[in-house]
Formats: sequence, C-alpha cells, structure tokens
Amino acid sequence: MDSWEFVEDDDGFFAWLDANPTGYFVNVVPGLYDHGILHAARCGHFYRTAGPWTNTRKVCAETQLTAMRWARTELRGTPRRCRDCI
Repeated sequence: MDSWEFVEDDDGFFAWLDANPTGYFVNVVPGLYDHGILHAARCGHFYRTAGPWTNTRKVCAETQLTAMRWARTELRGTPRRCRDCI
C-alpha cells in the first residue's frame, strides 16, 4: 500500500506516525487548504493532547514523493509544505 487514510481515527493515525517516524502526511482542510498541507511525521503541530485530530482527513505515506503524488492525483493540486517541519 502506498498511502493510508485516517478520518475519525486518532488512535490509528498516531499509531501510524509512531511506526513511521520518517514518513509524511497530507492534512486536508476543505475550504481552507483544498490541496492540503504536507507535514513530516514528527511535525510539532500535532501533539498528543485531547483531539479530535482526524476530524479532517489525514493521508500518510512513507515518502514525501508518495504523499505529493497522492495529493496531485486525488486533490488535483500541490499541497503547501509546512514551514516548520519541511
């Protein structure tokens, strides 16, 4: 599998981040960032405090290239890159 999608599944999302510390994910926020924001798995913006964190779509991939390809194909655009982690 090239990508993993998490919606309403904080436990699954954080388990994926723990298992893939060098991975990436696209945070999709419809209407605000329609093409998503690309983050590294260890981005400091995503803390393990009370959520929900996956009330917006998170699509994870093992490589930055795979995450970017997913966004270009599924969201028909290039995601912004997080200024703090990428």
